[in-house]
Amino acid sequence: MEKIREGVLTYGSIAVVFLVPMMYMSTRVFPHITSKTFFFYGIVETLFAVWIYSAIVDPTYRLSKRQLYFLLPILLFIVWFTLAGVMAVNPHLAFWSSLSRGTGIISLYHCVALCIVLVSLVNRYSFEIYGMKILRWIVYAGGIVAVSVWCANEGFDLPYRFLQQSQGGGLVGNSSLAATYLLLVLCIGLFLVFSPTVSRSRKNTIIVISAVVLGSPLFMNIHGLLVGKSIVGSAHGATIGIVVGLGVTVLGASILSKNKGAKVVGWSGVVLGLVAFVYVWSQLLVAGSTINQKFIQIASGTRFIFWNVASESMHAHPWLGYGPENYMIALQDHFDPKMLLSDYGFEAWDDRAHNVYYDMGVSGGYPAIMLYAFVLISFGYVVYELFSKKVLSRWQASTLWGLLIGYIFQNLFVFDSLVSYVIFFAIVGVFVGAGRGMYAKERGGTKQISQSSGNLIAGVLIIMTAIIWYNTTWLPSRKAIAFGRILDLPLNTRAESYPKLSLGSSIGNDWDVGGFGHNLFKLYAAKPEEVKSNPKIMRYAPTDVSTFLEYLEKVDTQNEHDYRLKLSIIHLYSTYIFLTDKPVDPVYAQHILDLAQEAEKLSPNDPQTYWSVTPILTWLGSIDAAQAAYEKAISIDPSIPISHTLLIQFAEGLGNKKLAQQALAQAEKDIPGFTYNQ
Repeated sequence: MEKIREGVLTYGSIAVVFLVPMMYMSTRVFPHITSKTFFFYGIVETLFAVWIYSAIVDPTYRLSKRQLYFLLPILLFIVWFTLAGVMAVNPHLAFWSSLSRGTGIISLYHCVALCIVLVSLVNRYSFEIYGMKILRWIVYAGGIVAVSVWCANEGFDLPYRFLQQSQGGGLVGNSSLAATYLLLVLCIGLFLVFSPTVSRSRKNTIIVISAVVLGSPLFMNIHGLLVGKSIVGSAHGATIGIVVGLGVTVLGASILSKNKGAKVVGWSGVVLGLVAFVYVWSQLLVAGSTINQKFIQIASGTRFIFWNVASESMHAHPWLGYGPENYMIALQDHFDPKMLLSDYGFEAWDDRAHNVYYDMGVSGGYPAIMLYAFVLISFGYVVYELFSKKVLSRWQASTLWGLLIGYIFQNLFVFDSLVSYVIFFAIVGVFVGAGRGMYAKERGGTKQISQSSGNLIAGVLIIMTAIIWYNTTWLPSRKAIAFGRILDLPLNTRAESYPKLSLGSSIGNDWDVGGFGHNLFKLYAAKPEEVKSNPKIMRYAPTDVSTFLEYLEKVDTQNEHDYRLKLSIIHLYSTYIFLTDKPVDPVYAQHILDLAQEAEKLSPNDPQTYWSVTPILTWLGSIDAAQAAYEKAISIDPSIPISHTLLIQFAEGLGNKKLAQQALAQAEKDIPGFTYNQ
C-alpha cells in the first residue's frame, strides 16, 4: 500500500502540471476551459486525500513549521478571499466562478492543496530528485502548448476546431492566457538551463522548447515573418514581461554577486527601472499622451474604462470588494456607455478588469491587493533564502526573481486563468519544499498509529473524497458537457434538452447562462426574415425559443444580479413575439416590462435596456412610450450613435418623417460627422 500511495502522489502531481494545460473537451461552448477545470479538481482531490492519510501515518510527509510559515501568506490570502466570497454580491459566483473561467475560490482551494502536496513531496524526496522533475514536466507541457499555438488560427491555422476556435491560444484557448502560462514556462526553462545538475541533452531539449515558445505567434512571430506579416506577436504585455524578466535576471545576478561593483550596478539598475516604470505608467494613464494613444491602438481604450470601473468599485467597497468573480456586477453598477462605441469594440459587458491587481481589488478590496502582494514578496524571500543556504546558484535565484517580476508586470495588462494559477502554485510549492536539509529536523515526531486507526482514517477520507468529487467534479463536468453540446443539437430535438440544464450542479447558472441566452438570440436575430420564411425552421423555432425561455426564467429567479441574463430574456421574448405573430397580450407584455425595470435598476447607466424594451412597447401600441425610451437612451450618453440610429429607424418605420428629421438633426448635433445608413 505504501508503494501505491507513493506512486499516486508522485505520478499524480506530475500528471497535474503536465496534462492540465492540454485538456480539451470537444464541445462548442468553453471547450478549452471546463475540461481543464474539472480534470484538475478530480486529480487534486484524490491527491490531497492520499496525502492527508500519508501525513497522518508517515511523519516524512509532514511539513516543517518553517515551511508552514512560508505558506502563511497564501493561507491568509485564501482566508480573506473566502470571507469576501461569503459577503459577495453573488456568493455562488464567487465560489464556483463560471464555466467560461473556472477561477473561483474553489479553484484556489485546489491550487493551495496542490501546493501543499508538492511542498511535502519535494521535502521528502529532495529538490534535486523530485523538484527538478516537476519543473522539467512543466517545460515539456509548455512545449506542446507552444506547438499548438503555432498551429492555431494566428499561426498555420490547421483545420481542426480546437485550434481554429482557440483565439490564438492553441490548447489553452486564448492568446493572452496562453502567453501568461508560457511566460512562466520560459522562466522555468531558463532556470533549468542554469542548473548544474541538468544533463546537457536535457538542456538542449529545453533550449529547443524555449525557442519554439519564443518564436510562436504570441511573442516573436516567426510564422508571421515568413508569410509577410509583422514579427511582433499578439501578446504584447507578456512579451514586455519577458524582456522585463530577463532584465531583472541580470540585475538580480549582479546584486547577488560577491563583487561590490556588480552589486552597485545591480541596485542602480533596480532604482532606474522603478523610476522608468513609474514614469511610463503615469504617462499611460494620462489621456491623450503618446504612450496612452499607442496603447489604445494596440489594446483598445476599453482597458481604461475597465480600470476606471474597477477603481470606482474599489472606492465604493474598499474592504471586501464586490466578491471574487463579481467584476461583471461592478461593471453593471458603474457602466460607461462609451463601451458601446465601435472604437471600443462594442464590449458591452465583461467579467474581468484585464488587470490582475484591479481584479483583486474588486474581488476583495484593498486588503486583497496587499495580501496578494505579501504572497509575491514572500516567494521572492523564499528564493533569497534558498540562495543564501546554497540550494540555488545566484543565476538560478535571479532567474526566479525575473519570473516573479515578469509575471507581476504582465499581470498589469491581463488576468490569470486556471492554467497560470496551477503552474504558479506548483512553482511555489516546489521551491518552498526545496529546503529539505534546512527544515527536516523541524518535522513532527515518528509515533506510528495502529492499523485499525489507519483503516478508520482511510475509510473516512474515501467517503469524504467521494462526496466532494461527486459534487465538485462529476456533476459540474456533466453540466459543462450538456452546455457545450446543446447548440450542436438539431433544432427539432434541442428544446428537449433545455430542462436538463436545470438538473445536477448549479454551476453555470450565473454568468454563463446570460451569455448562452445572448448567443441563442443572435442565432435568430442575424437573419430574422429568413428564419420566419423558412417552414422547416419555423416548425420548431417557436418551441425552441419558448422552452429555452422557461429555463432562463427559472434561472433568473435564482440569479437576481445578472443584468445580461435579463436583457437576453427580453430579447428572446421579442423574438418569440416576432416569430409567432403573437396577438397583443397586456399581461405577457407587463411581465417583460417588469424584467426591463429590474434590468434598469441593475445597470441604470446602460442604454441597452431602453433599446430592448421599445419593441415590446411598440407591440402594445404604446408609441409615445417607445419613443420616450429611445430618447431616454440618448439622454444617458448622446455620443452613442446606435441610440440615435434606432430612433431614426423607429420614426421611419412609423412613417413619421418629421420625427425622423428631428432625430437625424439631433444626432448630427450631438455627434459631429454622424452619418445615417439605412
